[in-house]
Amino acid sequence: MTVRKNRISAIVTALVFGLVILFTSLSFAKHASHSCTGEKCAVCAEISQLHRDMKAMGTAYAANAYIILAVILLIAVFSAVCREISFSDPVTLKVKLLD
Repeated sequence: MTVRKNRISAIVTALVFGLVILFTSLSFAKHASHSCTGEKCAVCAEISQLHRDMKAMGTAYAANAYIILAVILLIAVFSAVCREISFSDPVTLKVKLLD
């Protein structure tokens, strides 16, 4: 069940990420040939903001990937250590108690 949830969440995340990139690119294309009014051009400000958002989203995506990788490695090490600690009794070690 968790594999299915993980796949669904990965697909939804990829779709949202793709849609954001698509609509930002469409906005860039729409305003590519505007008549700039000078320093306080609203279209240039919007394009600049979109560019900063895209750059931040890409940076945040990479940072999140590193954090998720670190958490997964920590969980794997912790579970391996717990498995070794909690299952070392005579039955699991197949020791015969012949007293």
